[in-house]
Amino acid sequence: MTISQTIIAGVAALLAASSCVLGGEYHLTARPWKPLGTPPSRSLDVIEGECRFTTRLQNSAGAIIDPFIHREHQYATPYFAYAAGTLVDAGRAKDLPPSDQGCARWISTVLTCRRRSGTRGVSG
Repeated sequence: MTISQTIIAGVAALLAASSCVLGGEYHLTARPWKPLGTPPSRSLDVIEGECRFTTRLQNSAGAIIDPFIHREHQYATPYFAYAAGTLVDAGRAKDLPPSDQGCARWISTVLTCRRRSGTRGVSG
């Protein structure tokens, strides 16, 4: 199992454990909701564009560095890892795994050290 697949499996397990989301007890919209009918390929096109841009913001440690505050901020790195893993799982953007794996290594390091985002002293 690749690092991307491991991350995706972990997120899926968390979602499965959330009974309020999957049990229908949570209702986001105030009126009946109807899907837009956007084809999955269009969503993947947008995700791929975002990922290709974001790879330019990744430092050598694997963290995604915010271009305005010049450090990792909040959830940029795990969001990128998840998005890149989604693309790879769909058979797209096969050149992204090195970036995705760098993020996964960084996330593992941060979790092991029990640090929170914004306190790592990571800069571009």
